[in-house]
Amino acid sequence: MAAAESTLSLYDGNDTKGGAQYLGALLGAELSDGEVTNIFGNALNIYYLASLPENAYLGGLTSDLQNGGKLAPAVVPVPPSAFLLASGLIGLLAMKRRR
Repeated sequence: MAAAESTLSLYDGNDTKGGAQYLGALLGAELSDGEVTNIFGNALNIYYLASLPENAYLGGLTSDLQNGGKLAPAVVPVPPSAFLLASGLIGLLAMKRRR
């Protein structure tokens, strides 16, 4: 018995070009020569968390989707609170050096 092939077609509800979908784990993407063969992006981009073990098969790479769009690892920004903490630590170190 042969397995049924599946495809996924994505559309933006506002019909906006360049929209995006952010996912944690993405299971079942079929890759061939830098292209995802079973997801039709229709100009939408999919971002996934490359750090999750479930996404290891994607290799942290960016691939093209059928009919436009990209499948790419998400870039997680550093929160502003990290900069505040770092500046406080630098200030403490500077005060310690003066003593």
